[in-house]
Amino acid sequence: MLTIKKLFVPFMFVFFISFLSHIKIYAQVYEKTKRDLDIVFIGNSIATETQHENLQQNDPQVIACECLRQFSEVGEVEFINQGRSGFTTVDYLPSKGGALEEVIKATHQLHKDNQRLLIFSISLGANDSAENGPNGSPVSPKTYHKNFHSIIKQLLINFPDCKIILQQPIWYSPNTFNSSEYMVKGLARLQSYILELQKLVYEYSQRKADHIFLGNEKGFEYFKENYLKLYTPEAGKEGTYYLHPNKEGAFVLGKFWAASIHEQLLFDLNSFAQKMIGFGGELSVLSLKPNVRIWASKSIGFEVFGGVASKLSDSKPTDMEVGLKILKTLQYNQSDRTYFGIMGKWKWVNINDATQKTNLPIPGLLIGKEWYSKRINRKGFAVELGYQIGAKEYEIYNPINHIAIGKENFTEFPLILNLRYTFYRRK
Repeated sequence: MLTIKKLFVPFMFVFFISFLSHIKIYAQVYEKTKRDLDIVFIGNSIATETQHENLQQNDPQVIACECLRQFSEVGEVEFINQGRSGFTTVDYLPSKGGALEEVIKATHQLHKDNQRLLIFSISLGANDSAENGPNGSPVSPKTYHKNFHSIIKQLLINFPDCKIILQQPIWYSPNTFNSSEYMVKGLARLQSYILELQKLVYEYSQRKADHIFLGNEKGFEYFKENYLKLYTPEAGKEGTYYLHPNKEGAFVLGKFWAASIHEQLLFDLNSFAQKMIGFGGELSVLSLKPNVRIWASKSIGFEVFGGVASKLSDSKPTDMEVGLKILKTLQYNQSDRTYFGIMGKWKWVNINDATQKTNLPIPGLLIGKEWYSKRINRKGFAVELGYQIGAKEYEIYNPINHIAIGKENFTEFPLILNLRYTFYRRK
């Protein structure tokens, strides 16, 4: 044990320096790597018929691309708008001479350099949700899911290296009734599609990792709360309705699309994926601790923990410990992560017994694997294995006169075996 203690300190120092070097290297890669983008927008009139002047300069696709150009990771950005007014997922189903075939032909014209990243940004759902009017409406959530699956499958066949981001549809007023009838039932149906998009992303993460992503999650509620300033009021059969964004709405929508493309795709290209924060619990061999875990990027994470503990010789929870973990990802995909970690904690022994209590620092190393239940609103289950060192000789006092009457040795159980469950949300 003494030899291990002597070797542990220099080993930890070397590892820590190496860890910091990796952070520096990743930061340099993150800063210097630029990626040229080819983006194909697929959608309906929400994107193609926003109600404002200078449409070509101020439509959401132009705004999104302009916002993307401001990021340091982005080089050139070229795009085409393959949206069609009034179209549903039914209209984009693979068929000879159909709209999707036209999209694929146009994409081949745009994307001629494989060094550029090809992105499909798809925003469909408003017309699918209508009670009647658009092709195939009303489209049930199950059929919406099936249609999207067929569209995605065809795009991946033709462009296996592409990235596809599923933009969530935005709100429309519950009295929307123009040449097509939407109304309250249509709006409820539209909201149900959001869950189907989340399911699609999760399903593809299990078999086609890092190809299918979910777009901005805040758009629906944001447009609902700010509809008076983000939509053009239009006269309909059931009064004034709000369906198409105005100039300001198009600007906001474009920013939302750009933010989702940047967060979900560009961070991932540079080994910096979505940021997450999680609250959960950890069951160890001799302790139970609540914790907060933060993944600042795909590569780097931190965890703060604290709770009650016991000794191997005594199962009573008479000890307490708090600590910090610094985590480094070794392998990552959308459904799981393998990582290495440095742990440091402070332990208070016999906290309720003034005659024989002490405290000491305990360092450790661990390796862990975390599995995620889904990509959105993730729940994580992790297993960690490692080794920790902690030992101290301390004095025992007479409970009556508090005079030292002897000494006791405390040695921390060396094996780290943790089971963790965490509820994550994106930062």
